[in-house]
Amino acid sequence: MPSSGKVDGYSVEFSICLQTLYQLCARGRSENRLPAKAAGIAAKHPVPRRAWQAPKILPELLSLDHFILKLKCFRHFWPVIFMDNKFTPQRILSIDIGGTGIKACLLDSEGEMLEDFRKIATPDHASPENILFAIMQLVSGFGGFDAISAGFPGYVRDGIVYTAPNLAKGAWQNVNLNQLLNEKLGRPAKVVNDADLQGLGLAAGSGLEMVMTLGTGFGTALMLNGTLLPHLELAHLQATKSKDYDAWIGEAALRKYGEKKWNERMEKVLQTFRTVVNYDKLYISGGNAKRLSVHLLENEKIVSNREGIRGGSRLWKHAVSSS
Repeated sequence: MPSSGKVDGYSVEFSICLQTLYQLCARGRSENRLPAKAAGIAAKHPVPRRAWQAPKILPELLSLDHFILKLKCFRHFWPVIFMDNKFTPQRILSIDIGGTGIKACLLDSEGEMLEDFRKIATPDHASPENILFAIMQLVSGFGGFDAISAGFPGYVRDGIVYTAPNLAKGAWQNVNLNQLLNEKLGRPAKVVNDADLQGLGLAAGSGLEMVMTLGTGFGTALMLNGTLLPHLELAHLQATKSKDYDAWIGEAALRKYGEKKWNERMEKVLQTFRTVVNYDKLYISGGNAKRLSVHLLENEKIVSNREGIRGGSRLWKHAVSSS
């Protein structure tokens, strides 16, 4: 990929500008008052994913006004094309997709809240189409943002969802949620497991740290010296002959058997993971964490979801290993 020089007499920086304009046109962002001719060109070409691909569309775009391109695109929208860790966004839309609710807020690059949480109910039939529609409704009132972080309740690798046990069954296999969010919201997106996103926000950055989330289901994340480790769906290990941990201590089990029985089960879960993981620190979060009454060790504590909010910004700063 070239980093300097010229393409057809234009600088690489200008080709970046063209490529960004192209993406904006392709997404129909009429509020930028971009030339109708550009929108027509955009309809005929696949969206280039890197700046060096911009010259492929240069011949048809060269007739557009250079000044308009520089002013409206390069200055304000160039982050759209940078999909790697070199891009450090300043305003991050952080989304938490749950089995019963979807929450979002705006963060700065250090994880400080710019706009507080807003929440919408998870659709009854939580298919990709319905979840995306709900997200579009949720974020419509937020101010501008230049990147998206999302936590998803299932197995996610490289932004692709493989399982979603507490959403629409069978509807999420091999769904590229990174790409769908990027296309719908027009900004680069990173999607990881929801517990992993919480973990990034909670991690102190020393030793082996673990997060357990107690909500609709059971989630886990592991961090070593602040780096997110590859996600393991520990919730789907067998807790009994007929049930995995997700079913054994999830929301449905809590409602069916009550808090006393649920806490007895949680005591066994903690004893198991103390031995199996041997973590230096355990953080327990999620909507049902407040119902926990078992004795916790000195290196274990209950935390709020808000305490893990920094994960949305840290996701764009930290190397994420195959998650």
